[in-house]
Amino acid sequence: MQAQTLDQAVAAFQRADYKTAFAGFKRLADQGNPKAQSYLGSMFTDGKGVPRNDQSAYFWFLLSSAQGNSTAAKNRDIVEKNLTPQQRANAQATARVWQPR
Repeated sequence: MQAQTLDQAVAAFQRADYKTAFAGFKRLADQGNPKAQSYLGSMFTDGKGVPRNDQSAYFWFLLSSAQGNSTAAKNRDIVEKNLTPQQRANAQATARVWQPR
């Protein structure tokens, strides 16, 4: 099953079906959905369904917070402390050129 909506992806996440949740969040995040972007950041922060990766988490939180998601902004600031200056710069550079698909 693939989550088609944000609600379906959230439901999959809540039941620990991280494969379905990730696929749904990723598809929606790639389209520019700030809530899905924030959920992806959380998945990477916590290593739920994906390898823990603070740089990837930071990237998704950057995109989401740029659209006004205050939760993502708080999480971005927390994760940023775990990054090297180079990791932070790489994520920021990628976020600057990112375009929804």
